[in-house]
Amino acid sequence: MCSGANSRAVPESATILLPALRAGDGAGAIAALCARGPAFVGELRYLGACRSAAVRAHLERCRDEREHGQYRWAIAELARSGDGAARAEIEAVITHRLYRWLDDLDCEVLTDGAALERVPLLLDQLDTNCCTFAVVGSALGQVFEVDAFQPGWALVAASVTCARSGGGPRVTNDGVASPTVG
Repeated sequence: MCSGANSRAVPESATILLPALRAGDGAGAIAALCARGPAFVGELRYLGACRSAAVRAHLERCRDEREHGQYRWAIAELARSGDGAARAEIEAVITHRLYRWLDDLDCEVLTDGAALERVPLLLDQLDTNCCTFAVVGSALGQVFEVDAFQPGWALVAASVTCARSGGGPRVTNDGVASPTVG
């Protein structure tokens, strides 16, 4: 047993995590931590990547019990886990340009795990306001290597929007806008 000036008390989280981690059960360690409740776990990023019923129950509890102040985080982590309703809520956050939420989302959640289906929705946001542009433009750059900060991307974003609505120019495979052939 350690003693002296350099000894420290073992944090409570370590006493919960270590037995399962030492047994090679990472998911069990996270589940044991989640069993302690929202206030104990806090907002652990990437928790939604752990496919465990205990973790899912914890995230749903954080979503449902809003008094803990973890609703946005829980929705993001549920979306990361593949929850359809949470993914739809993230899309609504993007559509309504709720900057406070957008700014808190990491690129994986914002881009729905680099799903190409999410790109048109993100491109629609590039011509909205500077705050939304900065968040979405950065995510497009990090995930899809799209430099949205170059002037030409406004034309591409407008072209994608027009093409989605059935009119206007279409975007070709090389990303260049071409007029609609009638």
